[in-house]
Amino acid sequence: MILKKNFLLTPFRYIDGFKALAAGLIILAVSGLLAFSIQFRYDGFLDFHGAPEPDYLYLLDPFINWIIFALLASFTGLLYKRPFRVIDMLGMTAVAFFPNILSPPIAYIFGLSGILPLITDTPLIDIPKVIGPYMLQLLLSSFLMLAVTIWFIYLTFQAFQTNLNLKKTQSIIIYILLLIITEIITVSILRSY
Repeated sequence: MILKKNFLLTPFRYIDGFKALAAGLIILAVSGLLAFSIQFRYDGFLDFHGAPEPDYLYLLDPFINWIIFALLASFTGLLYKRPFRVIDMLGMTAVAFFPNILSPPIAYIFGLSGILPLITDTPLIDIPKVIGPYMLQLLLSSFLMLAVTIWFIYLTFQAFQTNLNLKKTQSIIIYILLLIITEIITVSILRSY
């Protein structure tokens, strides 16, 4: 498949149904494996943290985040009596997780698995001394992670909007509520094990 001009920002114009679901499941599996390989995990819908004692259950984190978001988005569609295909909702919301594949390489390249434990094990008053030598790494990695998160939020909104076709303002307000509810539920579940 030749990548279209806007594919990275509007993939749902080009992929839907079972193809989107298959691609999305691969994306979720790869992101979970990459995170696990560097001792990180997706322990919430918008969360990516170090996991010093990795557990194979962490490989399920991206799938749990996805299915909760997809189910809540589908429930929203039913609540607002919007016609949508379940396979499209599942597939498009899974594909929207593509930016998350970039978080583990960013964390690895900037050595975050070595820096973050230093920060968490340091008394608050000594943190400036500890992070001083790593400030550039932390700033650059934070900027890149923020860009990845914004792209992820944008794509999940596009998947939501494309499937339910709500009015723009209504869609934005409902999506923000959906995002908050999804974050609360996923953090509650994923940080319990």
